[in-house]
Amino acid sequence: AAQTTATTMSRLLRHTRTTEALAAQVRLLRVRRTSRRPLHGMAALPLLCGRNTALSVPRILTPAVVPSYLSRFGRASSTSTHCHEASPQKDSLASSHQCEEVSSSSSSSSSRDMSQYLVRDAVQRESEHGFKSVFEENGRRVSLREAAARRWDVVVVGGGHAGAEAAAASARMGAKTLLVTHTLQSVGVMSCNPSIGGVGKGHLVREIDALGGIMGKVADRAGIQFRLLNRTKGPAVWGPRAQSDRNIYRRCLQEELASLPGLSIVEASVDDLLVDERQASKEERVIGAVRGVCVSTGGDGYKWDPNELSESSTVETAELKAARVIVATGTFLGGMILLGREKIPAGRFGDPAAHALSRRLRGYGFPLARVKTGTPPRLHGPSIDFSAFEVQPGDVKPLPFSFLNDTVPHADCQLPCYAFWSNAVANDIVRKNVHQSPEFSVPGKDGLGVGPRYCPSFEAKVVRFAERERHLGWLEPEGLDTDVIYPAGLSMSLPPDVQLQMMQAIPGLEQVKMLRPGYSVEYDYVDPRILHPTMETSLVRGLYFAGQLNGTTGYEEAASQGLLAGINAALSLGSPGEEFLVDRTQAYLGVLVDDLTTLGTKEPYRMFTSRAEYRLSLRADNADQRLTRLGHEVGAVSSERLSALDHKERQLAAGKDVLENRLRFSVKHLESMGIPGRKMLSGLDLLSGAVLSLDQLVERVLLHGTADMKAALRIVQDLPWQTRLTLESESRYSNYLYHQEKDIHLLRKDQNLTLPVSLNYSVLPGLSSEEREKLTEYRPATLASASRIPGVTPSTLVLLLKYVRRKQRFPRERPPAVE
Repeated sequence: AAQTTATTMSRLLRHTRTTEALAAQVRLLRVRRTSRRPLHGMAALPLLCGRNTALSVPRILTPAVVPSYLSRFGRASSTSTHCHEASPQKDSLASSHQCEEVSSSSSSSSSRDMSQYLVRDAVQRESEHGFKSVFEENGRRVSLREAAARRWDVVVVGGGHAGAEAAAASARMGAKTLLVTHTLQSVGVMSCNPSIGGVGKGHLVREIDALGGIMGKVADRAGIQFRLLNRTKGPAVWGPRAQSDRNIYRRCLQEELASLPGLSIVEASVDDLLVDERQASKEERVIGAVRGVCVSTGGDGYKWDPNELSESSTVETAELKAARVIVATGTFLGGMILLGREKIPAGRFGDPAAHALSRRLRGYGFPLARVKTGTPPRLHGPSIDFSAFEVQPGDVKPLPFSFLNDTVPHADCQLPCYAFWSNAVANDIVRKNVHQSPEFSVPGKDGLGVGPRYCPSFEAKVVRFAERERHLGWLEPEGLDTDVIYPAGLSMSLPPDVQLQMMQAIPGLEQVKMLRPGYSVEYDYVDPRILHPTMETSLVRGLYFAGQLNGTTGYEEAASQGLLAGINAALSLGSPGEEFLVDRTQAYLGVLVDDLTTLGTKEPYRMFTSRAEYRLSLRADNADQRLTRLGHEVGAVSSERLSALDHKERQLAAGKDVLENRLRFSVKHLESMGIPGRKMLSGLDLLSGAVLSLDQLVERVLLHGTADMKAALRIVQDLPWQTRLTLESESRYSNYLYHQEKDIHLLRKDQNLTLPVSLNYSVLPGLSSEEREKLTEYRPATLASASRIPGVTPSTLVLLLKYVRRKQRFPRERPPAVE
């Protein structure tokens, strides 16, 4: 027993991380070890546990002692009950926790409750409803020794949505890519809401797909409900969204990664970067160039049963050499789960945080700050009275995310979601207990991270909008074969008993059982202004950051950054200096990157259509037309996608020709169709003037058109329905798009236009207060200089351009002088 004490402790601490002091000592041991010989016996305990820790360690840590030792981290609540027997095929959450109900009358602390959930989740991670990673089945997994023996083109740190897209993009472009993750099973996990897309976010997913990414294809395969949001508004702001099956999504994403021949994966924890300081440049403020990462892992894998721990088990460390490194750590960098008054070091429910890497990045000079996000509790579906809520079914004809798909697998078996409202009683419960929320009460640095403005916690809604008696939420299924329900809109970090009490105050949830409490997770992020538009850092050459590490929130924002980082990392290997850039006139991805790298963010950044000045041309339906050809030029997009785009564009051209040249209506013909007119109009004119929709035009022509018109119309009728949507959108916006393209062309052409020194921005019409203040302060000499001022939008640049051009044409109309 004494021989295996050190390795047993190492295993336990690597998984739980529930005591930060112990975890820090383990990481210190990993970094400082120079010998691969395992440490045995009581001599290793001071290194593992620290001499000043308040937690006493048993003299001999035998298998019999381990359970009582773990109980010090969290005991099973005496009020927990089994609400039903979970089958092996049920969702991992339900199976691992036996659907434990947190009693509203429980007097146990949130500390004990949450620690119990974390330990149980970690212990049973390998046996989650029999889930076996795809990487183990097809040989993509490599051992740490194999990974250290090879030299990699690109190493990607993190297996979340950003890391997955980065690794996939790099491998597709021919780079030898290694993905480093804590566990194979966690690659592609949907940590929070089991949904993809939405307003603004859906645009990003379609752009990811247009550039050859995998998120759109995976979302189509895993989707269990599809809805096109904002349908009552114009096509420019339509938001594709899909509710996903968690387990199908994870499995499909892993299958997509495993199908890439240039990609390998290793289980390890990244503790440090390898930086060649000989390539430092004081003039460019560069401290060196990345050469790989330092990692650590366990010799026998992740085994929780002490009986399975062998005497030869040890902590392994290694250096993974690589020309490029992409860091996509998500919420794991310095992660801390907050639940009530309790703080638990973790990056996600049941997974350890990356504290060592956080300290190293800060040591290299990267500007780090804290933000937080949250997740709602998980509910037991059979305990909910769904008849009390408004049913929200999926679309009869789902719109796929991928441009390669015409339909989705679960189109005929979509599950409904349900809309609900909180009430005054629930709000009062939150107000009375808001002092127990870490968002308002936790002292020190933890709990002070800024939360998302546009997706606040429920307690933040109640406090911020005190005049409102109710708040909207949705009950969303987490899969086809699970009873777990995700209550969107109820993100909170109050103590578990308060969470349950609040939910049971809502009609329809009176008997609800809570499978897991909601919580907040606070983590470190890097000021994204330290990045180039390629996602490469300005401090270390060859080092790229992507995802929530850059201050964003959401799967879609993270995945799009990972895609861009992966493309540029691979592209720079064969063509140093070559970059793949997307500006804000081309894509929402460009808007995202431009906002982050020029403005930065002090709160989790979320994409909305309102952030794009040229959203009429940046629609979800034309993402392939905007980006696929650009991606193919750098090798990121397959020939299959390019062929599909060419075919679509030929169909659109044929449809436009019919509308503009073959469907022409005289005044008399228009009157017979019930449309007043003074001159001959084409089908395109009727659509662009919003006189008719495309379906209405087809109907009128079939009733009142000539034989030639009906024959020409057959071309439009035979178009695929997604192509018809694009044709109608482009026709409707044709006049606006013409003027918008002119504005974009003028802006690019006149970047060096000189701005008068005497220009009085305070009286210039059309500027926001922030823009007036900053333009007056900086006094940019040229339009290009003005474009680099944080807060000055492209629409303002167009306004300045037109204003100055007008004054050049009419010099007597001098601009107001500065007083």
